[in-house]
Amino acid sequence: GIGFATASLGCTLPIFLLVVTTAAKANGIFEGLFVFLAYAAGMSLFMLAFSLLVAVSKTTIEKTLTKALPYIYKLGPIIVIIAGAYLIYNQIVLGKLFLYILQKISLLSFEVGANSLFRISKDSQIDI
Repeated sequence: GIGFATASLGCTLPIFLLVVTTAAKANGIFEGLFVFLAYAAGMSLFMLAFSLLVAVSKTTIEKTLTKALPYIYKLGPIIVIIAGAYLIYNQIVLGKLFLYILQKISLLSFEVGANSLFRISKDSQIDI
């Protein structure tokens, strides 16, 4: 339980924080409570359905994965390398684009530091 909770924290924490802030901005305690109950019902329904699906199809999945295991061992590292390359590309290209947009709409007016990768000020371009 604790291991699963820790592993899934990166996926569920942003959604949970959204629910908490939505409930905090609600127009009353009952509306805020409804937000929490809707979130709990949705998460519970998903987890219940997923658990039942795994329990029912366990033998079928085991047989299929046993046959596919040699291919998974060969294909898995390739998929991880492609995903890592995409994330690096995404951060380099879209990260610069995002900083450029923030600079143009004058949301950034600070300089990060002389030795940093990005130096941004309101009157200058992004130095990389």
